[in-house]
Amino acid sequence: MSRPAIRSADSWGPFAPALETGERVARLRVLRAVTHLLLGPRGLDLQDAIRATEQHRTMGRLSDVLSEIDALAAKDRRNILTSYAAVTRL
Repeated sequence: MSRPAIRSADSWGPFAPALETGERVARLRVLRAVTHLLLGPRGLDLQDAIRATEQHRTMGRLSDVLSEIDALAAKDRRNILTSYAAVTRL
């Protein structure tokens, strides 16, 4: 079964290629927490997509999460991405 293609520009955080399942789930949980804290009810669709991906643990659902991120207002998307980057910076 082939994996859905993820653009190289989207290969950050939980979307990075070749992650172990546990690491991908951990990164998704961080992204969901950041979304909840920053967007509250405005981020419910994104939170639901992330939760579904965590539960099914399939690469196919990652494209749903990316679609929800792309659907956010520009300011919300920017806040999510910069906060996720700050939280996960080594």
